[in-house]
Amino acid sequence: MLSIQNLHKSFGQEKVLEGLDIEVNKGEFVSVLGPSGCGKSTLIHMIAGLESVSSGKILMKDREVKAPGTDRILVFQSGALFPWLNVRENIAFGLSNVKADKKSRDTAGDKVRIGKSKKHKFTNEEKEARVEDLMKKVHLYQFRDKYPHQLSGGMKQRVSIARSLAMDPEVLLMDEPFSALDEQTKMVLHDELQRIWMETKKTIVFVTHNIREAVKLSDRVLVMGSHPGKIIRDIPIPYAHPRKVTDPNLVEMEKVIMESLKDEIEKRTKEEFGDGYPMEESGVFSGPDYTMGDGI
Repeated sequence: MLSIQNLHKSFGQEKVLEGLDIEVNKGEFVSVLGPSGCGKSTLIHMIAGLESVSSGKILMKDREVKAPGTDRILVFQSGALFPWLNVRENIAFGLSNVKADKKSRDTAGDKVRIGKSKKHKFTNEEKEARVEDLMKKVHLYQFRDKYPHQLSGGMKQRVSIARSLAMDPEVLLMDEPFSALDEQTKMVLHDELQRIWMETKKTIVFVTHNIREAVKLSDRVLVMGSHPGKIIRDIPIPYAHPRKVTDPNLVEMEKVIMESLKDEIEKRTKEEFGDGYPMEESGVFSGPDYTMGDGI
């Protein structure tokens, strides 16, 4: 589905990413995890076609990525909603450029199929049916006429996810979409995202610095080191979905990932604070959320 081959990225004389080789299979949920500044967001912006490649290749189904496309939709940290559009209009925004099957309704009922084709543009009726279905999927139907300033942070992110799904991308890209939210809201949205992924079977590439988040959601976790950014471990999470963070197996996986990052975090901390920083006493490696950066 998605193939990244010997990828390098530099800004001027500074190397940001070096020699990345990544394969993402259809329907996989893959998280890219690493400390701040390791190039995670740069990588996902390159996959989205928003950043150029210095050398190497990014391929979507054997076609080289050189620009943004509707086969890869990025969900940003902030949600990036249009403030002058309500929930329904924000979700429907991109549908004018998406094409639908001639038979766009399920034989079992009124839900619009998520599949798309080159046959014809959506009719107004088809748009309305798809948007209604997605509003229900993200539990926002009762807020359909509300504007972004009337929504909580978690609700805005659900609108952003629904808007991305409306365009039916082959790969959903997510750049730390829950990082600005409180812990209670994060937990709810983790469960919502698990449910949506299991229902839609979308391929998801998810950038995060939160180990617990990555372990709960992912089929695989790609652990990145920095200076320049590179993949230091590819760790499968072989447990059935949906998952609970209290599962002892997941707690053990968190510890494995944290241990693999220990050297990277120590290196980065010493660069910023000097050799005298008390790593063990600081709690950096024992935070309840295993969020890289806590205690620094």
